[in-house]
Amino acid sequence: MPGLLHGPRLGILVWRARPEASSHRSFGAFTLFSAIWILGVGLFYSGGNLVFWATTAFAGASLVPAAFLAFVRYYPTPTKWLGPRVLQLCFALGVCFAIVSLTTKLIVKDALTTDAGPIRQTGSLYPLFAVYFLLSWLAALIVLLSKWSRSKGSARIQLLYLALGFVVSTSGGIVANLVLPIVSGITAYN
Repeated sequence: MPGLLHGPRLGILVWRARPEASSHRSFGAFTLFSAIWILGVGLFYSGGNLVFWATTAFAGASLVPAAFLAFVRYYPTPTKWLGPRVLQLCFALGVCFAIVSLTTKLIVKDALTTDAGPIRQTGSLYPLFAVYFLLSWLAALIVLLSKWSRSKGSARIQLLYLALGFVVSTSGGIVANLVLPIVSGITAYN
């Protein structure tokens, strides 16, 4: 997993370029939480200490949408449409889900090895986690599209590329990790 360190390095590089800028801080947080999620998923599939790595992955994933929503609010210019209270609520929910994931069996009940590979069994709060995650990502997409529709020039192109990257990179993961397990109970495609 040598490539895993590139995300946090990029986040640190962007943050250090302008630590006072909210867009830089939120991008740094987004890359850090994404790296925790990726590390948890990668080590979950390595076969050792399944429950620990599954809960670690969910703890990181709990904060990814809040950090991305913050980044979208501030990049390339801040929007007043999405107020700080919404971000505070989103981060508070993310922190709660991260703590619950790490300390209880309410999000990840168990993890075991099958012939198809490791699978996780979700707990009773998993559907609520999925709703939080999906609503946060949907809010980020709405903010992105709203900013894109009102922007011009290079900002419009930057937002278009960000939106395309956002949709392409997250669609499969959201379907395989959130929607499919809720609809069918299948977690083998994570």
